[in-house]
Amino acid sequence: ELNLISRLNDFVRCTKYGVLFNSLHKLLEDGKDFSDYEKMFYLFILFNKDTENLLLILDYIFQQNKPVSQAELSKKYKTLLKIRLEHILHITTNETVRDKYLSLLNEEKEIVDTKKTKTVSKHTVPPRLEWLTDLGIIKETSKDVFVLSDRGLKLYNSIPKHNLQISEISLINNEWIFDNAISSFALLFDNKNYFKNIAKPKQDELLSKYIQICYEQINTDSVSRISTLPAFIFISIMLFSQENIILDFTEIKNMLINGIETGEYQYFIREAQRINESYISIIMK
Repeated sequence: ELNLISRLNDFVRCTKYGVLFNSLHKLLEDGKDFSDYEKMFYLFILFNKDTENLLLILDYIFQQNKPVSQAELSKKYKTLLKIRLEHILHITTNETVRDKYLSLLNEEKEIVDTKKTKTVSKHTVPPRLEWLTDLGIIKETSKDVFVLSDRGLKLYNSIPKHNLQISEISLINNEWIFDNAISSFALLFDNKNYFKNIAKPKQDELLSKYIQICYEQINTDSVSRISTLPAFIFISIMLFSQENIILDFTEIKNMLINGIETGEYQYFIREAQRINESYISIIMK
């Protein structure tokens, strides 16, 4: 479900995100149980793929102003999810998004008996609490009781909030992912330097260096281009891990719109309406 592998009948293969993770692992593995590059990778993947469940849990823990037990969250999960989905329906105009949430609402309405509700919550809440704990966003104050960590609170406060009479909820969209995700996730780690504070010639040098490494590592099509989003993730995590630098996706895109030239290569972004159809083109001068 994290889209790291795909399955067709009895065969499985790595997706482009699975290939991306394997490449990062090969280049950055340091022997730690859960390295910073892994945390940054999974922060992006999880908050991109499992936004509603993670933000629901963080909102509830924050709003209680006291430690929250796993049992309490599991008991209230169905009601909290229903409120969240109803709230989102009030503020979205995207038909695809609306259809997704209406489908989820209908699924929730079908869960009518208490036994089934508990079963759903049992398999939804605990693994997400474990992820949030391992990533340093929440911490366990006693067995199965949680609060936001100090750094987790900084990350939580950086996520946009929307307020209606029925509730206030955190929301993440593609614009926030591109503009702020890496700099916000970096709040969970020791201080880093911001790419925008580096002199322009050095910016071009660094970006060119890691685009080329990215092309060598994750290009699976044997053509002179790489898919935009996996490339952005790779470049940002490599700069974060190797250079102690924070670089958001929008900054990469803006630099590539006009092209970058270094050595024998030119790099450009070819944007499409859908992000998964956009790519970075690499041309020899």
